[in-house]
Amino acid sequence: MGKITFFFCLLLGAAFLIVYSGVIAFPKNAKLCGDYWVSCVGVKQGMYHCKIYSKHGKKLLSQKTYIYPFFYRTLDDVDLSSRVTQYDGDTIYFDGNRKLIACDIPEDAVRVQCINDGAWVSCKQINRKENLYTCTVYSVKDGSVMSRGNYVLKKYHWDVKARKTKYSGVKEHVQWLEMQYYGGVAISLQDNMVLMPYGWIEYPEGPRSGLRVQYNAEGKVLSEEEYG
Repeated sequence: MGKITFFFCLLLGAAFLIVYSGVIAFPKNAKLCGDYWVSCVGVKQGMYHCKIYSKHGKKLLSQKTYIYPFFYRTLDDVDLSSRVTQYDGDTIYFDGNRKLIACDIPEDAVRVQCINDGAWVSCKQINRKENLYTCTVYSVKDGSVMSRGNYVLKKYHWDVKARKTKYSGVKEHVQWLEMQYYGGVAISLQDNMVLMPYGWIEYPEGPRSGLRVQYNAEGKVLSEEEYG
């Protein structure tokens, strides 16, 4: 019985070694490009997780998130890896002059429409009672940060008598943010809700590049300054 247990442990250990060496874990859809094997799988529309392996030994060298730098066009996910034509680290090229770009966008980000094309938005709640979130908006074209800072969740409606949009606080807990549009300041959601900038918002790239703007809870500008 002891010998059986011993050999079983040996087999189990060998199996773990095989997995970690990449023999079993090596993806079947990988495509050889020069000195590297490239494997990409879709995370969601416009976002992909790609792994790079060495040509010899098939050792995992890196894995990153990549985005398709267009909003109104799509990249067919079917047999995606088999259509890779070139890999140079930050860019993976495909047939038809299409490409994926490496980025630092978290994979839970949501792709929304934007005034200039599209954007990726990632928000994390930091104060449940006040419905306060910290959000980062990334360009859909190259993954650069367009804005980052704190936003507060509000409801809005059109006041016919005052002839303007009015905002009110959201008291209930919202489990999921159905983000739809980024207009350069606020982030619009479904059900007449919006994330309004609150406090200092930085704009590293884009039309307001290098600007830091302070907003009140209604989204009105209190002050602004250049930084960096």
